[in-house]
Amino acid sequence: MTNQWLLQTRLPGPAVIHITARSEVKTWALPLSFGLEFSSRSTGKAWWHKGMGERNLQRGAAKIAVTKPELQRLLTDLPFIRSYGFRVRSIAPGECVLAVPFQPTFERPGGIVSGLVFMAAADVAMWLAIKTLLGSDDGCVTAEMKTSFLSAAKQQDFCCRAKILKLGKRLVYGVAECASLDHKLLTHHTLTYIRPGGGAG
Repeated sequence: MTNQWLLQTRLPGPAVIHITARSEVKTWALPLSFGLEFSSRSTGKAWWHKGMGERNLQRGAAKIAVTKPELQRLLTDLPFIRSYGFRVRSIAPGECVLAVPFQPTFERPGGIVSGLVFMAAADVAMWLAIKTLLGSDDGCVTAEMKTSFLSAAKQQDFCCRAKILKLGKRLVYGVAECASLDHKLLTHHTLTYIRPGGGAG
């Protein structure tokens, strides 16, 4: 015998829990507007793979402070990131997805993409995600970054998506993930940026 309860949550969609007669949780899911589904079994897929860069959480009345061409010009014009060949795939308020075309120079010994490339992609994606809310002239800089390498990439393109979790007066908190084009999760990052001249928080 299996019972089912429908839970009301603050998220855009119900949480459904199936419980057996022995009160064992079998499966559960929270279908969010950008396509995220939690599962009782880890799939190793990027949390945004079902709507990569096209569907996103609604952030109230938030408006995008920049355009895709403006952000792409930054990637093209600034020497310190130009060599990576990053491309802005999509943006939303507080979010940015970068396409990272493979280059032979990305390879480290062993024939896999260097971790430096993933970290650079995550850092730049978060930097641009912040600009979607604060504008292209914003002076935020990285204060902290933590990276987990989950799977290797060999001679392949990948994407990196960054999302702001909290936009404070002084600090900006966010997460980023890199994934292959078939949505295999490669890296996970947590980032903190500091806003020059900001107050507490």
